[in-house]
Order: sequence, then structure tokens, then C-alpha cells
Amino acid sequence: MMTAASAGPTIQVMLVDDHPIVRNGIRSLMSRRRNIEIVGEAEDGNAAVSMASQLNPDVVILDIGLPQRSGFEAARIMLAQNPHMRIIMLTVYDNREYVIEALRIGATGYLVKNCPSEDLVKAIRCVHQGNLFFPYEGSGRESVHWIDHGVAPADAELTEREVVGFIAEGYTNRRIADELRLGVRTVERHRENIRKKLKIHSVAGLTRYAIARGLARID
Repeated sequence: MMTAASAGPTIQVMLVDDHPIVRNGIRSLMSRRRNIEIVGEAEDGNAAVSMASQLNPDVVILDIGLPQRSGFEAARIMLAQNPHMRIIMLTVYDNREYVIEALRIGATGYLVKNCPSEDLVKAIRCVHQGNLFFPYEGSGRESVHWIDHGVAPADAELTEREVVGFIAEGYTNRRIADELRLGVRTVERHRENIRKKLKIHSVAGLTRYAIARGLARID
């Protein structure tokens, strides 16, 4: 009998890490998972950028500490070339600053290499659906994934300010989601949170609020 997982589309994944043993382990793990295919591998940042532009994978698993070009720099270029590409940073660095930097450049996932192997599988499926998968502020605990929660706590207020501005400028939920690289459900949740916090329930009211605080560009 065909399951929901087997019926779904194949997720094309590109793997970037300078350690062959890491790539081999991930490739072996994914070979046992339905609907996930490793379509390319690179071992440095320059090769990763070039390969991503050729393959346009759905998801890139990207180490931070790479030769030639850092994972962060490579991610910026990849996302400039293809804003819809999903990037999961897979790294040894378990700290809040790196998590926040990953969010700011547009990565949609962040995992530490000592996480359970199933977390990586979950992360791939999660970001492919348009959601985020991030640990809790580099706390050193087991990875906590935020499926469709949009942002880490440290960036939630910033994202809600951006959402207010986009609403005031007349953007639809879908367009806001595309601009911020979030899921549509995440944007809807932010809108609900904004209405509750500000006690403003109309677009006109949010527009006035955004203009008064310089959050919107209204010509």
C-alpha cells in the first residue's frame, strides 16, 4: 500500500561538507529514506555555489566552516541566485550568535552535527514544506525544532515589525511569505499575534500604526 510519505514528491538535496566521512554518513542515511535524493556533493564554498546554480536543488545541507568560502557567504550567494532554495546549516558550532546569523542570511534550518540523525531527516522535510527548523539559541540541549513557527524567539519581534510594514503596504500573505522566506501559515500566525498584541484588528488601523512608526513606505 502506498503511504503518504511515498506518494509525495522527491526532495532533491545537495550536500556540502569538506569531510568525506560526514558526506558518506549523510548519503547513507538518506539512501534509506523515501522521497529524499542526494543530487550533488561539494567540499568547499566555491564549488558549492557553482553546483547550486547548476542543479537548483530543493534543499542544501551546508557546513559553516568550509575551505575557499564560508558556509554563510556561500548561502548568501545561493539565496541571491535562487531565493526559493532551502538551506540547512549543519555545523559543529552550537551557539546563539551563529543561529541568529543563519536566520538573518535566510537559512531555513540549523543543526549541530551531534544531533540525532533523524533530526536531519525531519529538518529536510520541514524546510521543504516552507517552514523553519532551528535549535533553541545554541543552548546545548537536544535539538528543538520549531515547525512553522517562523523565527527564533530573539528575532520574533523583528519579523513581526516587518510583517506589519508589509501589511500596511498592501502585501498579501503569500507575498509576505515569499519576501521573508516563511510559510504562509507562519505569516498568518504572525498576523494573529500582532492583532492580539496591538489590539488593532483592521488593516487601516495597522497601516496608521506602521506609518506613525516608520515601518511602512506609503507613497
